[in-house]
Amino acid sequence: MGSIILTIYFLIVFIFFIYSLQYKDNIDKILVKNFKISTFNALWLAYIEGLIIGGFSVWLII
Repeated sequence: MGSIILTIYFLIVFIFFIYSLQYKDNIDKILVKNFKISTFNALWLAYIEGLIIGGFSVWLII
């Protein structure tokens, strides 16, 4: 049951990532202007890394 929930969650995250790609340039401009960060993909990589570590931690607990 837990794997189904995680699969659905990762599918939703992937769909959101694909949807947000069209705004990549706008997000990069905002990040450079306000936070001096210029890599849209680095933010997603950090998010995915957090998901993996969190998912693995939950899996170890269960």
